[in-house]
Amino acid sequence: MLELYFEKTWTLPAKIVMIPTEQAAIITFSDPKVVEKICVKKDLEMKSITVKVYPYYKSLGTALYSKERPTWKMPEPFTEPVLHVIWKFLVEKKLSEHINDQMRPHFCRVDLNDPEVKLSPVPEFLRQQGLTAEHVENWMSKAQHAFRCLMSQYMAFECQANTPGWRAAEKDVRSVVKEDAILVLDASKGVLTVAGRADDMKRIRAPVENILLKAMSHIERQTNSISEEMILPPAWFYILKQEGLQKAALDISPEMKLSYDEGTQKLTITGLTAEVYKTKSWILERNVNMSKKQQNVPPCLLDFLRTLDPMD
Repeated sequence: MLELYFEKTWTLPAKIVMIPTEQAAIITFSDPKVVEKICVKKDLEMKSITVKVYPYYKSLGTALYSKERPTWKMPEPFTEPVLHVIWKFLVEKKLSEHINDQMRPHFCRVDLNDPEVKLSPVPEFLRQQGLTAEHVENWMSKAQHAFRCLMSQYMAFECQANTPGWRAAEKDVRSVVKEDAILVLDASKGVLTVAGRADDMKRIRAPVENILLKAMSHIERQTNSISEEMILPPAWFYILKQEGLQKAALDISPEMKLSYDEGTQKLTITGLTAEVYKTKSWILERNVNMSKKQQNVPPCLLDFLRTLDPMD
């Protein structure tokens, strides 16, 4: 219809680009003078419909509306979920103003009253130069992208921590974390959550995990340790030491304890159940594979040998 109208009244347009979202079209003519004549009209009547005409400048990417600039409806606010512990960090550290400063270039105001964070357009959005329907339509996606990028600067991580373990480790953990994060213990799940700025979290994660792991291991050892005894003649115990008993025990667990009583010829192994039985298994395997040979000794020599130190 536009092509027929302009061809009949002025001349055939060189190009017509429809913009349905703005209920508009950009019409290009080969002769600039034709454009000047059409723009003088301001309003055109097409089948009893009034169509407004404005000069469009490709270099500016917009039409010059002057005082007749079209009115746009403010975009609707929307919500964006934020991990509860990160939201808690933002609130406790009073970062609302900082976040709003970061979002201001995107004409967005952020309300941190709830983990379902509310993002709303600011009044200045409608007063920006060169505003088009495309700006209005894309505001939400651009604000959402900017907010998500901003939230990626914060992170949280979880560590296994029951109540006794947390009590034992809390002082050391807080000395590492200081004011850089918040700590939330969920005793029912046995989880400690740490939240803060991503850079700080990467720096403190390993130390916090190691402190908690050490505390939990110490408490478990105090609570669940067992002791097992094995009868070992002194000579066998000596040979096992030469075979690497101490190193094997350290490899299984540095916290496990071995003690040997020559008088009772008993080796006592103290540690967690799995560690103790793994050590016993190692000893039994060495005993089974140990080279043995029966030696007939005359009674007189045997009596003499009994007077000597068996270890010698």
